[in-house]
Amino acid sequence: MAKAKEANNKFIGESKVLSSGVTVTVIPFPPGLLQRINSDHPDPVPPKKTIKVLDGTEEVDNFKDETYLAEKESVTAQRNSLLGEAVIELCVEVDLKPYAKEITKLERFTSPYPDDTDERRMRFLQEFALRTRGDYEVVITSAITQIAISDEEVQERIATFQSNLSQRATNGAKTSRSNEAIPLEVEST
Repeated sequence: MAKAKEANNKFIGESKVLSSGVTVTVIPFPPGLLQRINSDHPDPVPPKKTIKVLDGTEEVDNFKDETYLAEKESVTAQRNSLLGEAVIELCVEVDLKPYAKEITKLERFTSPYPDDTDERRMRFLQEFALRTRGDYEVVITSAITQIAISDEEVQERIATFQSNLSQRATNGAKTSRSNEAIPLEVEST
């Protein structure tokens, strides 16, 4: 598997030590693939229920419907399973040379490891390195959080945005006063 590189050729990724003692490098998950997995497996549409309102009745989504909740749980489990498999396949790198002895031990109990580098890596991860639910959570969380915008990046963008605003000339429009605000009602689900 090719190493992920930033534009400045600086290596990206996080080093993680798993419960097996194996050190892996977790690289960021492809955001487009995450979007595709989510769009290919959308949440079900909730059924409607009728509620009484001041002037009569109204149709609203029933987010507590048992069938809907079961379908949503099933879709979420399917998405999470695909996401986990994709992270292990695409984002977890391991140098197998230091673990040649362990692979030889494993081959005493199973068929020989394949010669293909990716197949060897995947088999080693699944049969030896990733032992606990916590190991899977560590690598999946790392791959996903690496594509998220950090709090520091948000603060930096806000500061840049505010400084850009303070340098611009107004178009002559006056700002609104607080007594001109129109209140909005919000329905919580």
